[in-house]
Amino acid sequence: MPPVAQDLPDTLGLREVKYGDRTPPAKRSKVARDLLAAGRIHDALDLFLIAGEEKAVGEIRGYAVREGLPALLLTLKRAGRSPTREEWSKAAAAAFTAGRWREAFRCYREAGDEAGLAAVKEKLPGYDLYTPQGK
Repeated sequence: MPPVAQDLPDTLGLREVKYGDRTPPAKRSKVARDLLAAGRIHDALDLFLIAGEEKAVGEIRGYAVREGLPALLLTLKRAGRSPTREEWSKAAAAAFTAGRWREAFRCYREAGDEAGLAAVKEKLPGYDLYTPQGK
């Protein structure tokens, strides 16, 4: 049975688990697994990255690709574990199939897949990612 909300750390508790000097890696891993079981995959990924749980990071990476979840793939990219073009393309196809056009757009763009971008632009005429001035 997955953990219930009261068994998981609150925001301040999670901050302590993530960044506290006295938090052992084993506790980070346990809390990450509890978060994952409760469906809090983004928080779990953060903790697995901090704890150096490469196997768990790889499992979440595979899940993100299969389900077409660019937010998780972007987290991996920012953590220095950039997805390959093939992974971005597979994620894009999954998001496209699920009708999640903006997520498909992001994945196709990261993959550099012009044909995929053209297909998704038919669903989202005039859409582009917001880029702040000077970036």
